[in-house]
Order: sequence, then C-alpha cells, then structure tokens
Amino acid sequence: MTTNPAYENRELIERIADGDEQAFALLYSDLLPVLHSFLLKILKSETAVQDAVQETFIRIWMNRDKLPGVEQPRAWMARIALNECYRLLRTQARLKLQETALPQDELPEPTLATDRITLAETRQMIYQAVEELPERRKLIFRMSRDQGMKIPEIAAALDLSPGYVKNALVLALQQLRKHLSERGKILLLLCILKNY
Repeated sequence: MTTNPAYENRELIERIADGDEQAFALLYSDLLPVLHSFLLKILKSETAVQDAVQETFIRIWMNRDKLPGVEQPRAWMARIALNECYRLLRTQARLKLQETALPQDELPEPTLATDRITLAETRQMIYQAVEELPERRKLIFRMSRDQGMKIPEIAAALDLSPGYVKNALVLALQQLRKHLSERGKILLLLCILKNY
C-alpha cells in the first residue's frame, strides 16, 4: 500500500500552516529528494542546488500561512523552487560579469564578520518589526515564537478563539514579511523562528 506524499496530505498542510515544526520536518524529508533531482536538472551544480533547496524551504515556511488556500501545494512549492533557481542563475550571471570587469585580486571577499553583521542587522530588523505590531498581535506572536505555544494553547491562555489567534499570527507574519522585504532582507529560517 502506498501513501500519499506529504505535500498532498491536507491535514499535514494545515498543521504546517499552524506553525507545526514537526509537520514541516515531515514535508521536508518527503519533498527533499523530489526537489533535489528537479533542481539539479536546472542548476547542474550540487552547491547551487543546496542553496536553492534551503531558500525554497525558508520561503515555504515563511509563506506557510498561504498553504490552506493553495489548491495544488506541489505546484505552488515547485514555483517557489523555480523562482529560487532563477534568482540563483541571475546572481551567478551578475557575478560572472563582475569577474570579467574587475581583476581577480580586486574582487571583495565575503567574510565571516560580514555575515555576522548581516545576521545581527537582520535580527535587529525583526525585533523592530515585532515591536511595531499592535500590542495583542505582538503578544500572540511572542507566545507562539518565544514560548513555543500552539494556537489552541494561546487561545486558552488569552481567552480568545483559535480562529482569532490564527488570524493574528497570519497578520503578524505578513507585516513582518512586508517590513523585511521593504528592506531587502532574506532571513535564515531559524532566525525568523527563534532568534530575533
């Protein structure tokens, strides 16, 4: 007997939309082999595929609130992966142009210190974005992210309906995405989940 893949399991999709990290881990393990072979045909580089896969899953997680309304989750996830491929290919093309324009010894090298500064700036932006949320939405978001509480637990603690809590989290994530996209930041998955 064969089981449906995780991305076709509506119950699992709903759990992911609610922020269930274990459900997301199941999706990851089920979708990874499919995505890997799909992206390898396009990118032809294992390193590029790893980057594209990571960014794809980050984007799926960050946009998980949209999943319940998606008719074909597999096609939606494939579109995200393709967009990441195109972004990587554009970046590679731009870097090749820069390499031909500058002598090799004049190219700036990325450093660990630069990466740390970027991560610290991103965390600061997330913190600021959370502070700009309306008070109740901020409280709900922090209960979810800082304390790891599930929607029903938050609803019970605040004497609210689970639907209200879910909508508040969706609106908070939308506002955070907007805030960060306006500033051109791409977040690390763990950064948005835990470490702002």
